[in-house]
Amino acid sequence: MHEFGRVLERLRKEAGYKTAYEFYHKNGGRLVFHCGFRQYLYLEQGKSLPKPKMLLALGRMLRLLTDDNSLRDFSLSHLKSLYGGDVYKTFFAPILAQPQGKSERPLGTAIQKAREQRVFNISGEQAKLITKSACHYWAFEVVSNDNGPFEAEKMAELLGYAKEEIEAALNEFAGLGLIKKIKGGAWISPHAGKIFAFPQKGKGLYAYDDCREFIKYWQEMAEKKGGAAFRRSIVFRASESQLMNYFPYLYQALVGAEMYSSMEKGPDTALFAIETTAKKLFPF
Repeated sequence: MHEFGRVLERLRKEAGYKTAYEFYHKNGGRLVFHCGFRQYLYLEQGKSLPKPKMLLALGRMLRLLTDDNSLRDFSLSHLKSLYGGDVYKTFFAPILAQPQGKSERPLGTAIQKAREQRVFNISGEQAKLITKSACHYWAFEVVSNDNGPFEAEKMAELLGYAKEEIEAALNEFAGLGLIKKIKGGAWISPHAGKIFAFPQKGKGLYAYDDCREFIKYWQEMAEKKGGAAFRRSIVFRASESQLMNYFPYLYQALVGAEMYSSMEKGPDTALFAIETTAKKLFPF
């Protein structure tokens, strides 16, 4: 078994997936991995190595940008397994030398370790249902960000949808184990307060396609019931490869805002969406 297989298995478990089967199927199976389950299992067993496209996909699914040490272990173990110990020691180790365990972003690593305890991995089927409609998405967000219980009628009044539409969405969620109905007819989420990790799709390690539907729902709801609380922007020319080194710090600032999250209603509480986006405009 080569080193990459051992590291992949460890990082998969640290990401909250107890088994390789769960990791493979919750993240979309063949459609996302571009291989069968047995072929994926060969990676963990150290019988094969992923090609570049698969390597990027694994990096997204394991959420490696949030932890310096995990990203380092993942990358270096692949290099060692790909080229062999002697080649790695001769050509790569000298230029990649850095004390093991040292992080350039210690605060980011600490935040990530704290968040790991709250992660709930959403399956592809569950993700599809959550984004099925704006009503489905907001019903899910309400029960997930409140200790509850929450009544369908109260939720309909809050969100501006028909009670029947809300109840239909809640029943669908219950069918997939995301929420449950309790005595008296109210609804509660057994996963309330969790950080929901959706199957990651996209072309790179940092840009996720699954955000598009969310952003659309956020904009519509903000125009209807809220508004922008903060907005700043800047435009400049830069090297793309160099600028990407700053992305982990942007992510650290983003998730750091979660320290203000609350599961209880207060005098001025509201549901906020905080988005960090770096847009490449055109080659220049």
